[in-house]
Amino acid sequence: MLTLPAVTTHRRRLTITRLGTALLIVLGICCAIAALATPRAGLLFNNLSTATAQPITSGSQNGVWQIQLQTNGPTDVITQTFGLLPGGLSGWHSHPGAAIVSVAAGAATFYEGGDSSCTPHVYPAGTGFVETGGDVHIVRNEGTDALSLNITYLVPQGAAQRIDQPSPGNCGF
Repeated sequence: MLTLPAVTTHRRRLTITRLGTALLIVLGICCAIAALATPRAGLLFNNLSTATAQPITSGSQNGVWQIQLQTNGPTDVITQTFGLLPGGLSGWHSHPGAAIVSVAAGAATFYEGGDSSCTPHVYPAGTGFVETGGDVHIVRNEGTDALSLNITYLVPQGAAQRIDQPSPGNCGF
């Protein structure tokens, strides 16, 4: 029978203890990050299509109106329907690229994380807005009718279309 010297056994126990401690720290960090994300409520969504476009350089002008769109790499174009029941909320989040939003029904109340006064921006059916990439925000249905949005995301290829964020603390909800 082979026996290990006491020093080797002590080192092995110390290594196992350190490994266990490291794993607990990593697990704790992961749980803390998940706990910081704000919850979603009354949210329904359906991805209609996803496509990848090669780098985009496009522009158009019609009289005084113009648009310019440019990406420096492949871009995922994701089209989604998004619904919130009355009292529903998206949770604080951001996007790694732009999100072009049209309100199909109800009214979307939009709050920006960087707005210290927590000013609501209300978009009724038939209106639209653009969510800028990287900006932390939340959408709430503060009305009595179901909210329905059509959203097209333009994000770097392979990136998540949504990144959950902790509450920035500027709003009382």
